[in-house]
Amino acid sequence: MKNNKSNFESQFQSFYSENHDFHVNQDYKILGFPFKSGVKGDSISQIEFGLESLFKNGDLKDFKLIFNFEEKCTDFGVFKKDVLENIENYNPDMIFFENFQEIKSKPDPKILDYLASLKIPLVYFEWNPWSMFRKRPTIFLRQFFEIIDINFIKGSGTLFNVFEALGGRNISFTVHPSNQNLMNFDLTSNKKLFEISMFCNYWPSKLNILNMDGVNKRYEIVSELKNFYGDKFKLFGKNWDQKFQSLVINYSEVPEYQFYSKINLGWEHYSKIPYYFSNRLPNSYHLGVPYFSNPIIGLESILPNYDFLTYKNTNGLIEKINTLMSDSNLYENISTTNKKFACDYFDIRRIFKFNINQIETMYF
Repeated sequence: MKNNKSNFESQFQSFYSENHDFHVNQDYKILGFPFKSGVKGDSISQIEFGLESLFKNGDLKDFKLIFNFEEKCTDFGVFKKDVLENIENYNPDMIFFENFQEIKSKPDPKILDYLASLKIPLVYFEWNPWSMFRKRPTIFLRQFFEIIDINFIKGSGTLFNVFEALGGRNISFTVHPSNQNLMNFDLTSNKKLFEISMFCNYWPSKLNILNMDGVNKRYEIVSELKNFYGDKFKLFGKNWDQKFQSLVINYSEVPEYQFYSKINLGWEHYSKIPYYFSNRLPNSYHLGVPYFSNPIIGLESILPNYDFLTYKNTNGLIEKINTLMSDSNLYENISTTNKKFACDYFDIRRIFKFNINQIETMYF
């Protein structure tokens, strides 16, 4: 299938317009290569989470995971010893990869040739946003694009354009799930430890022109909210000035801190990419905690309470926060409505079944 933004847009519309479950062939054998980056594995694999969820709920009869692909993909000798035999014995119907941007070296051409010779769909999931200036695609992924059959990304616009410019084929739409696998705490508790919480890191470039579009906005928001609310405002994230008293937490801990906050907010680094949002939005929705965010292009008529829960400047945000803090009925309505939306649309099973349906349409 030739890349066409209209195909991508129709997938987006289909995902959000069809408020029903999707079905997949239970007999599919899917092989996944989870990629876990970060310090001491402080991140999660959506492939692992997704395939395990499908299996546990009876949507798939079987699946297989091969870990540490990043350590086995640059030398065919290592790949042949640790991976090839597993692939041959399992005989999968499709293979899932994800988040290659952390691999800095080149893939062994023999590995690419072998994978291409399998004649089954090779599927890549990219859960992060990119640009040509910051978080650029690595040489590894550029070469892997030559054999990948379908690329799932979470946003259109410049993100789609980057994938297309690098030769990505069949660029298709996916959604960031709510990470229920990280919600291993007492979800019945009514305890709130924080009033207003913002979850974001601060990574400015030495040259302002190279900054991701949300960097300066984050600093502006944090400065003004800290000045207005004082200790009622709590910042979570890395690389902030000490004056903001930011608490650095692990990626896997974010949902728990979101749950114990009365109000959550954020501003995406790539706020101009249509449809894009990080895990903080679906997690907060799923936890029933109102979440204020930057306007998300394309979701204006889709996300519940969109007009109230999006903001362009801190003056409007402060007014909305104060309204929400003083109106318990409004708070409960937003909490309940957004939680239902997250359960309907941000569930990992629904997202993966939708994506498998797209693969079926193209290849089976």
